[in-house]
Formats: sequence, structure tokens, C-alpha cells
Amino acid sequence: MREISPAELLAQLREEVELLAAPPDAQLAWLRRERLPVDELALQLDDSVQIGWLDRLQQSGLLGERAVGELLALHAAVMNLLTDEHQQLWADEGLTESEWLGLRELAGRAVEAIGASGS
Repeated sequence: MREISPAELLAQLREEVELLAAPPDAQLAWLRRERLPVDELALQLDDSVQIGWLDRLQQSGLLGERAVGELLALHAAVMNLLTDEHQQLWADEGLTESEWLGLRELAGRAVEAIGASGS
């Protein structure tokens, strides 16, 4: 099996974070197209962070400290809401809840920081 290059990892991570930053209708359209539940938005980011992509991308020079910090802040915020207490956020209609405004703002900052890393 071919190893995924750092550039491919970065592109996938950027797509995941852009999706978290997207408006609810865009998120729902993607989820329906892919036939996935809402919590997949969180689980993708969690997988990327837990697998060690951030370290690999930083070591390869594709992510700067600011981007890693923004991504870790986003990951922490998402994981704090991925609980039974906030279960309503992970249903289709939950994407319009106020908590998502904060997540989208954090995701937008992370997207911006990822872009600045490549400059």
C-alpha cells in the first residue's frame, strides 16, 4: 500500500476543517451525499489529530505553530461537544444550534492558519 504524502494529508485535513467551517446547508449536503451521520464531521478531525498528522505535517514544514495551535483548539472544542450532554448537536437539525457558531469560527481560523502555513 502506498504511503500518503504530507501534501495529500494536508489537503485532506484542510477539507475536513473547511467542512467544519461550512454553513449548515453545505454540511448537510456533504453528509447526505456521503451517507454519513453528523458526528462524522467531528470524528474525521479526531482521527486526523489522534493519528499524528499534525506532528507529521509540522515536521515536513507544511504546518506552522499557529496552524497546529488553531487545529488543537478546534479539536478540543469539538471533543468537548461530542458528549451525551450535547447529543442534539450531532443530529441534522443540530447543525443550526448556537454552539456550531463557535465551532465554525474556530474552524475558519484554523483554515486561515493552514493557508498561512503554506505561504
